[in-house]
Amino acid sequence: MHAKNLHGSDDLFTMDRLYLGGDERVRKLNGIQIGAIKRLTRQAAIEDVLRNPDYAGRYSASESFDPPAEWIRDIHFRLTQMLKLQDWSQLKIFPAPKTSASVHHHIDFIIEFCEPESDQPVYVTVDASLNRSKIENGYKADIVVSNRGAIAGGDHEDFATIGGVDIPEFVGNPAPEDEREREESVRQGTAQIIFEVLQKKIERLHRARVQGWAKSLRYA
Repeated sequence: MHAKNLHGSDDLFTMDRLYLGGDERVRKLNGIQIGAIKRLTRQAAIEDVLRNPDYAGRYSASESFDPPAEWIRDIHFRLTQMLKLQDWSQLKIFPAPKTSASVHHHIDFIIEFCEPESDQPVYVTVDASLNRSKIENGYKADIVVSNRGAIAGGDHEDFATIGGVDIPEFVGNPAPEDEREREESVRQGTAQIIFEVLQKKIERLHRARVQGWAKSLRYA
């Protein structure tokens, strides 16, 4: 199932990356008009996704660390392995379709990691639209994922050293095994880049704690 114009433009976003087919939440989200979504600041929009119990697309408490859809569940699993987590609830997913975060700030889901040393949350924002042009033309989230790869950047100079995963297009009609190989590469690369961005943000949080200004980095 695909939903057009989730970002108020010609972007495509695959709902099935976050929700199972037939999920009632998808029907409710598709019924929300873009023009009816109030514009919030980036920080307020992120807070709304994290805290609003009335949001139509919200995951249940257990779904936040055991997501329902196979794509996002696989990304979550790979990250728990990279982070060597025994308690998967330390890493949570918050979907954001049809919110100000998605429409105005191009954030389709948010990852919250409870950093064990400080017991403080660290956030990574992800644009999971299928608009390949954003990788060349700029984007607002920490990471943008397309069907051909993923890259980190946004406004953060700290991320300049993190590369991207660029999966080349196949010529003609690819064989099923080639499609599976490409999808595996995108998923592994996406998880790796999210992991590297998390590490950068944790390093920044540690520096900020030493200097006494960690609270100002809440959603940076």
